[in-house]
Parts: sequence; C-alpha cells; structure tokens
Amino acid sequence: MDDKVYGLMEKMYMEFTSFKAEMTDFKAEMTDFRTKIEIKLENEVIDEIKGLYDDRAEVKESLAAIHAKLDHFARVDEDHELRIRALEGVG
Repeated sequence: MDDKVYGLMEKMYMEFTSFKAEMTDFKAEMTDFRTKIEIKLENEVIDEIKGLYDDRAEVKESLAAIHAKLDHFARVDEDHELRIRALEGVG
C-alpha cells in the first residue's frame, strides 16, 4: 500500500513539476508578446499619432490663412460698397 501511495505522490509531483515548467514557459512567452506589443506601439502607433497631430497643425495653419484672406476680401467689399455709395451720391 505504501508503494502505491508513494507512486501516486511521485506521479503527482512529476505532473506538478511539468505544469510549473509549462507555466514558466507561458509566462516567458507572454512577457515576450507584451514586449513586442509595446515596441509596435512605440514604433507604429505613436508615429501615426504624431503624424495626425502634425497634419492637424497644417490644417489649422491653412484655416488661419483662409480666414485672413476672407477678412481681407470682406474689407475690400466694404471699401467697394462705400465707394459705390459715394459715387451714387455724387451722380
């Protein structure tokens, strides 16, 4: 009977040792996977986000230029309106 119990305990110990080794390998694989994901985030996603912010800055600059031109045309239009009214009043 003692041999059976000893054999069963030995078998359980081997299975637990094997399981522990598998979990250690799994942990190493997950650590490697996490590292790869972090590197991908740093190299690809962060660069894309920076590119989007750069594009956003360019769009803001373009909009500012368009607004400046619109303001200029509005002033020119007002000036023309004043001249037309002055000419109508003279004529």
